[in-house]
Amino acid sequence: MGDEVFGRWQRGLESLAACDQQPFRVLRIGALTSAYRSWLGPAVSRIRATTGVDLELIEIDPRKVCAFLVDGLIDMAVSVHIPGELPTTIQRFPLYSDTFALVGAMVPPPAGGLASVRDACWVLPENGTYCHEIIAAHCAAAGFAPHPIARSNDWAVVQSMAVSLDAVALVPRGCVIEVPGLCVYPTPAGDVPDWPIELVIRADLAHKPVFRSIYQVLSQLTPTMEIL
Repeated sequence: MGDEVFGRWQRGLESLAACDQQPFRVLRIGALTSAYRSWLGPAVSRIRATTGVDLELIEIDPRKVCAFLVDGLIDMAVSVHIPGELPTTIQRFPLYSDTFALVGAMVPPPAGGLASVRDACWVLPENGTYCHEIIAAHCAAAGFAPHPIARSNDWAVVQSMAVSLDAVALVPRGCVIEVPGLCVYPTPAGDVPDWPIELVIRADLAHKPVFRSIYQVLSQLTPTMEIL
């Protein structure tokens, strides 16, 4: 383990040194799936138009963000808040909060928020994914384990499945779409998971003008999390 950590640290230093020695031409951006599927596309278009920097886009699990940054595989990432202290070669900047919405096909909507659907059928992300862990942990804290009758890692498909199967699901508000028959249920404050979304970057980029331009674009175009 010690050799692996040292190796990553060494590769991170080499990546930073290489970046300082050559012009900045290609920016490698990693992002969680929900960002790509909702608001990040227009931001990428504006970044390309205003900075002249070529972009490489990578879909990345938030659990891998730090390792990818330290190993020099990406330059920055739009990620769910990473708990704890980050390595000194990485910095974070807040973007927005993507609270989950409880959705389903029940009319009228259930009263009582999450507790009222504890015995309902659920559509969940695949086992082992970061999204599944967030939802499962939040439901466990509420005193129940959701019973899945369908699974998908595509939030649009999750919502369609919920309508087709008379099931419920937790979906990031930034990914809620208009599906015939889909209802967004009212929930009390703190009743559903909250995702603080942040921009995580290699520390050497923080002083570069291109980063300031990119962060300004991202801050302007991040969603406001209005319920449809």
